[in-house]
Amino acid sequence: MNDEFSLADLASMRAEIHRNYSSHSDVILKKAGSYSVSVDAQTTLWKGIPEFRNFVYVTDDGWKKESAEYAAKTYMRPYNTRIADTKEEAYEMLQG
Repeated sequence: MNDEFSLADLASMRAEIHRNYSSHSDVILKKAGSYSVSVDAQTTLWKGIPEFRNFVYVTDDGWKKESAEYAAKTYMRPYNTRIADTKEEAYEMLQG
């Protein structure tokens, strides 16, 4: 993704959870590309998305990690958001 993460993108994630998973799901998101999160999406995430239980960003890039840390401390805080360097580390975090 190299633009803005929008409410439509958030709705797409929620629809995927409803189609294929339980109502509360752990989410692992690999931060790829360069994108911002729209104010509307941040506000909606801050208020709470019932489909998200725990959230782990996967990134090993400095700038993307800083972005994930900011998100984890602010609008992604309701989801016990953590940051991992690898997908395997993210799975371990969710197991514990």
